[in-house]
Amino acid sequence: MINCLICNKNVKNIQGLNRHVRSHDITFHEYKEMFNLLSFCEVCKKEINRYNKTKRCNSCRDRTGPNNSFFNKHHSNKTKKDLSVKCSIGSKEKWKDEKYRSKVIKEMHKPRGEEFKTGQSERTSRWWKEHPEQKESRSIRMKKSWDEGLIVKNGYSCNVSNLEKKFLKELKTINTSFEKCTIKINKKWYFPDVIDKNRKLIIEYFGDFYHCNPTVYPKDYFNPKIKKTAKEIWEIDKNRIEKFQNIGYNVIIIWEKDFKENPTIIINQIKTLLV
Repeated sequence: MINCLICNKNVKNIQGLNRHVRSHDITFHEYKEMFNLLSFCEVCKKEINRYNKTKRCNSCRDRTGPNNSFFNKHHSNKTKKDLSVKCSIGSKEKWKDEKYRSKVIKEMHKPRGEEFKTGQSERTSRWWKEHPEQKESRSIRMKKSWDEGLIVKNGYSCNVSNLEKKFLKELKTINTSFEKCTIKINKKWYFPDVIDKNRKLIIEYFGDFYHCNPTVYPKDYFNPKIKKTAKEIWEIDKNRIEKFQNIGYNVIIIWEKDFKENPTIIINQIKTLLV
């Protein structure tokens, strides 16, 4: 309990005293001035809590070594493990939220300054040169984790256009079995756009630019983003489709241009195939 020095009334805490002194038509600052209760930082003279033992504000006080409240304190192995499990569960739950995913992806794609990008590239290249063994060891650990099922297949991708999102949403309305997930073929993982494992059906949504739609681009067109000609891109896509077909999947290709011009017709055609 704290006594008001004006009327001697008891209040529970500082917040209560702050509210109470206003009944005397003065501010809390004026109250502290009246009874010489003000304390100031010995460096910058900023007002601080009168019970502050360091006599300095947060900006001026030394937080290093023994002055840091966490100095020489460590989490136990049990606490570390508990925190790791909780963070993992929390992260996975958050990632299921489409709004959260969109926000994270948007933040990841914020433009970086040229100076930062150049410096980051140089630091990364230097690190890999100084640790050549890391590439092989990380590759081994990653493959082992996949084989042991320690890495959970994900159903999300950053590389999805707004039109593709619309297409995927429409597909969900006609078949709830459609999903986005990875599949393993000869120790290599693939990420089809849409898959229905029950029907052994894969639907690939091809963007006109990245896959060089044959009705838009000639075979000798050089894609500046992929750094390959249209013919080379078509060959890569063909090999990918054949891999899916070799393990028993039927593959349907939907071009961005076709869906953009006739979304209803495309969806109805797919619906007919599912009957």
